[in-house]
This record gives sequence, C-alpha cells and structure tokens, in this order.
Amino acid sequence: MTFLYLFLFLFLIGLLSFCASAEYVLGNLRPSQIRKWYHDGQKKKAADDVHPAEEYSAAIQKGTVMALLGLGWLGNSAAERWIKPLFAATEIPFFWRQAFSFLAAFFLLASFVFFARWWPGIVIGNRFGQMAPLFRKPLNLLLRVPFPFSRIFGRSVRMMGKSFGIGISSKRKRAHSEEDLRLLLSESLRSGEINPSEYKYVTRIFDFDNRIAREIMIPRTEIVCFQKNAPLREILKTVHEEGYTRYPVAEGNKDRIIGFVNIKEVLTDCIHNHCPEENPLLPYIKPILRVMETTPVQTLLVKMQKQRIPIAIVLDEYGGTAGMVTVEDILEEIVGEIHDEFDADEIPFVRQIKDRHYVLDAKMLIEEVNQLLGTDLDDDEADTLGGWLLTRKYNIKKGDEIEQDGYVFRVLQMEGRHLQYIEAFPRAEKG
Repeated sequence: MTFLYLFLFLFLIGLLSFCASAEYVLGNLRPSQIRKWYHDGQKKKAADDVHPAEEYSAAIQKGTVMALLGLGWLGNSAAERWIKPLFAATEIPFFWRQAFSFLAAFFLLASFVFFARWWPGIVIGNRFGQMAPLFRKPLNLLLRVPFPFSRIFGRSVRMMGKSFGIGISSKRKRAHSEEDLRLLLSESLRSGEINPSEYKYVTRIFDFDNRIAREIMIPRTEIVCFQKNAPLREILKTVHEEGYTRYPVAEGNKDRIIGFVNIKEVLTDCIHNHCPEENPLLPYIKPILRVMETTPVQTLLVKMQKQRIPIAIVLDEYGGTAGMVTVEDILEEIVGEIHDEFDADEIPFVRQIKDRHYVLDAKMLIEEVNQLLGTDLDDDEADTLGGWLLTRKYNIKKGDEIEQDGYVFRVLQMEGRHLQYIEAFPRAEKG
C-alpha cells in the first residue's frame, strides 16, 4: 500500500509539472503551430470558430485541477492512515505536532512551487525548440480526457462574469498591434532569428503605410520637363544631360503640366525617320496623374497600378505644382535607394564621416533625421531637413550653422536658394 501511495504521489507531481511545462511551451508557440498541433490530434476537421490555444489552455487547467485534487485526497488519506495513528500512539507534545504539520504543509507548498513554477524554466530553458514537439501528443491526449467539472466550472465563471458586467467570450482572438510587431522584430533581430536586411524591409513597410506624397516627392525646383513645342535639338540636349527615360511635358510653366513622354518612343521613331519636324513631342504625350500633397503613398501606388501611369504630379493647396512622384520613388520607400548607371555620381542621403558625424541630403525627412541622430527637431512647419533650416533662418547661406538638441547643422552646399547638403555633428566637436 505504501508503494501505491508513493507511486500516486509521484504521478500527480509529474502531471502537475507537465501541465506547468505545457503552459510555458504553449505561451512560446506561434498561433499557426498551435493550430497545426490541434488539427493533427483531431479525428475530424475542427470547426472554424474553434480556437486551439484556448482549447489547450482549458486542457492544461483541467490537468492542473485533477493533479491538485488528487494531491489533496492523497494527503488527507496519508494523514488518516499514518499520521493520526502515530500521534495517537505516542505522547508527542502539542508544539511538536504543530511544528510537524507546518513542515509537512511547507514541504507540499514548496513541491508545488518548484514543480509548477520553476521546473519549466529549469528543464526547458533555452532548449525550447528541441523540447516543444515532445508536448504535442500528450496535450492532444489530455484534450480527450473527460473531466466532469469542466462544464460546471465554465458555466460558473461565465455567470459570475455576467453578474459583474464582464463579457467572457470563447471566441477571443489574440492579435498584435504595430508597436508589438516592431518590438518582436527588434527582439528577433537581437537574437539572430532575422538578419538586418529583413528587419529593415519589414520596418520600411510599416513606415510606408504612414507616408504621404509630399514626403517622398521630387520638389518642383528639381523637376526636369519639356515644353510642349520643344525642338528636337533641345530635347536631345536635355536627354544627354539628365539621362531620364520619362519627362513631364509643360505648356508654359510647371504649373501647367499636360502629360509626360517616354523618350525611348520619340528617339526610336526619329531613328526610323518617323519623327515630325515641328512639335516632335505632341504625338507621344500621355496622360499624367494628379494628386494632392496629403495623398497617402499607398493610395497613390494603387492609382498608378490601376491606371498604368508611372508618374504623378503633386499639387499644393492652391492647385499649383508642388512636386512629382514616380514609381521608383515609391519603391525606394520599401527597398531603399535604387541606383542605375546614371546615378553613379549621386551622393547618398546619409554619409557617415565618423561616429555621430554625418553629411545629410537636405531632402531627408525630419522624422528620419530624428531617428538617426536621436534629436527632436520639430516637423510642424516643414517635412525635410532643408525646410526646417529655412524656417529657422530664412536668409541662410553656405557655411551658416544652426544648433539644436546638442547637434550643429552646417550648410555645406547650395544652389541658389536651394539647400543641397547639410553637415551634422555634435556640438562638442565644434571648434
């Protein structure tokens, strides 16, 4: 009989430990893994409204309650069988009886804490990937074990929740916010589960969703366009200097852009002597998209895809041309800068001179500058670093410096009133 009691005690402690470990494993599994485990253990396909994580959690709680009830019954039986007769047969003082009872209770509590709380972390630890599959079949078996009080407990909890005005739904789904996903990505990057390139692409997708046309457009001052009636000689000269494939076509100034041309079509026909002598661009002008500055970039991309137009003119609040966006500009928001053979001399947006010392493109967004430098530049009045400098000093000149948040911003290069490159370095280096 003693052997049976010992066997039952070890079995129930083992069940308690297994349930605690299974709960630890379940909390670290992806939802897709949990669902696969669940379907593997079912004889028929589960209904769509069944949530495996909740089913497994209920099974684990069922096993835990069974183990605790069993240990309680076993402890009571042991006390009735051995401890009571022992106390009755011997004249042990009351103090020692109390001390013995306290030690026995402490031992049981310590066993519960060790096996139910510390055991999963000690045994599983960093070997989660290797040990997790061992729990699949036992958990599926535990799901099938009948437990008469399950429905009673479930109904009691739901009734208590309703009496306090708390809705308890068995169809609750776990979801992660964007902030949670960013945190998970950062942890995965630190642990080596994903590489820096993968991390950068995914975070760019999140940032892409928040971008508007004004933030990625080519500003009006940098738009290269043809006049509608431009002669062929002027067209060839511009193409030779700029090297672009598509150009907007204007009728007068840049506020009256009427379309765009693909210069390959023009030059191909000219080679075959099909190019008209006068107004050579007119037969090739195609419609161009027009959007407001505040148009979300993802909306603009959808419009470009539907209408098959790779260029959009960005309009300001007065209907004038504020800038231009191409498909390449949108793709660069996701994959980073795209350089072709004509961009060989193009200077990167960010050039690091040394630690915390950079040369930045004046078109760099203030949000990106703040992320890079750890500053808190105000972006209420301007979107770009160059725009921010102009709001601080309208008549700024080459070599002028502005200090903010421990950094010095020095104008390195200008073209007329247009800022091109800015040097940023800590104030401590100024000398």
